[in-house]
Amino acid sequence: MVSPLISSDFDYGDIPIQENGRIKPLDSFARNHLLAISSKRTLKPPALPVDAKNKKMTAVDWFFDIALNPYEADKYKVFKIQSPEIVGSLGLIWDTDHFYNRNEILIGLQSQLEYISSIQSLPEENLELFDKQMLQIYSNVIHFQELCFSFSCLINLITIEDKIIASAMGVEPGDRVSYYDIMKKANALNPFIEEIKGKDNNWTETDIALNKLIMEINEINQDQFARLVKIIPPENLNPEENWLSPWELMDGREIGAKQQNILDILSNYLNAKKLENEVLADSFLSEYKKALYPYNSLFQLKNIKRETWYNNANLFVKSAALYILAFFLLVISWMSKPIFIKRIAFACLLIGLGFHLYGIFMRVLIMQRPPI
Repeated sequence: MVSPLISSDFDYGDIPIQENGRIKPLDSFARNHLLAISSKRTLKPPALPVDAKNKKMTAVDWFFDIALNPYEADKYKVFKIQSPEIVGSLGLIWDTDHFYNRNEILIGLQSQLEYISSIQSLPEENLELFDKQMLQIYSNVIHFQELCFSFSCLINLITIEDKIIASAMGVEPGDRVSYYDIMKKANALNPFIEEIKGKDNNWTETDIALNKLIMEINEINQDQFARLVKIIPPENLNPEENWLSPWELMDGREIGAKQQNILDILSNYLNAKKLENEVLADSFLSEYKKALYPYNSLFQLKNIKRETWYNNANLFVKSAALYILAFFLLVISWMSKPIFIKRIAFACLLIGLGFHLYGIFMRVLIMQRPPI
């Protein structure tokens, strides 16, 4: 068993995030949301695309893929619906897999919006099982959309073609920038925006390019609802203050130096990862780790890494498997009575107990409280 204290260095699954008041690794966050949507902590066929090279995908890899390529997220059939009544109401085809993609769910929900609106305000005790299941599907697809567009403000989606606008932003013509980059250069662009406000015609090429840029900004701004990923710690290191999502910092508020540093590095990391430049992405990930050092009073990075290791170790699954194996070996030993089978069964039982106790111990360290 590899100790979590000597495991590999900082990984993207170790990025800290706040969820329900607790600081945890992004790996745990992704697992929780995939579990809520598909009842699984990893993706396997038929949830994966037919042409997928690997037949198993971790939750955090799935999260990054849909966040970097939100309009391609329909390739994953992650919505599990086991109620034939719900499937029929959404106009879907009932099959043995019970997995559906985002587009299928969204189309099905279009005819149910009035009904959903009518039951959302009802007390839970007045809801039928069908009502609760429909509301859960609706909630899951909203959360899925939030995950998909969590980082759209940090990804380079806008191409700056005009030389004058490029010069004002400090980039080269043809460079791609993010919504966040443009917000940082808003003061440099404001004079150009004010200039075209008074023009009815005779627009220059720069005016046309700027108008196109504004339209692109407005389109991306529609993603500001995606505030589920609370990945930015508070600037003042206050443990009582909530963490923020990237989109929450795009509302014009003053961004602290530490928060801006994290946003800059995160944006660079995401864009390198989107370009599949793993060497560059790893270098930005190392910078991200250093940017977290000032927040040692809020969380311990080694504890975050410990939880990621714990997630992958599956200690309780291994202990349960060993308990079952020990039981079957004991049954066999009672039938044939060779002593060595009893010894093997006893060894399996002890090893399983060891995994079990170690899992409880690790859970206490991670949660920083006794098990309940």
